[in-house]
Amino acid sequence: HRFSPLGGGDSGSRFRPGRGFQNMKLIVGIDEIEGLRGMSLKLLGIMRFLEMYPEQRNSIVIKQIGVRLDSRPDDYLSTTNEVNKLIARINKRYGRKII
Repeated sequence: HRFSPLGGGDSGSRFRPGRGFQNMKLIVGIDEIEGLRGMSLKLLGIMRFLEMYPEQRNSIVIKQIGVRLDSRPDDYLSTTNEVNKLIARINKRYGRKII
């Protein structure tokens, strides 16, 4: 397994809370980047959570780490594209970098 740069990091990066993140809850997810693993469903669930609980929108930040499987390169590419589009959609909808 190799770590993928989903969410703007790599295997050596660390989350460093910047200005405005001191009082936020950090949610961390580590998942294999594979269509059948449900990373896209998790992101849709996060979007639904933010819709249902708008008071939480400014109190959480999510760090999602994707583990690349070398055995399914085509699945990796399509899933990565889908996940990155969902991340952009969520961040755009809520006006800040949540994921």
